[in-house]
Amino acid sequence: MGRMFLVLSACCFLGNAALGQTSTEPEHADQLQQAVLDKAEAQMQLCLAYFSGDLGERNLEKAYFWCHRAIYRITQQKQDSATPMAKAVLNTIEQLERDLTIQQKHRIAKQLLEWQPGRLPPVK
Repeated sequence: MGRMFLVLSACCFLGNAALGQTSTEPEHADQLQQAVLDKAEAQMQLCLAYFSGDLGERNLEKAYFWCHRAIYRITQQKQDSATPMAKAVLNTIEQLERDLTIQQKHRIAKQLLEWQPGRLPPVK
C-alpha cells in the first residue's frame, strides 16, 4: 500500500514537470493522478481545463488527448454521456476538430492507442 502511494506521488510530481505544467495546486495534482489512473471524470476535467487555459496554459493537444480518452472511458463503462460535463467534452472535441491540423490529430490518435493507464501520457 505504501509503495503504491509513493509511485502515485512520484507520478504526480514527475507528471507536472513532464507535462510542462506550472500549477502546483493540490486539486490539479489530484486531477492528473486520477486521469493517469484512467478515471473518466478527472480526464474530462483536464480536457476542459487545458482547452480553456484554466491550468495556466491553453494546450489544445493535451485537451484533445484527454477529451478522447474520457469519452472512450465513458462509453466503455456504459456511463451517461448526457451529463453536462460529458456534453461539454463532446462540444470541446467538435471545436478541437476544427482547431487542430490533421497531422496533430493523427499523432494524438496514435498516442492514445499506445498509452496505458498508470503511465504519463506522451502528449506534449
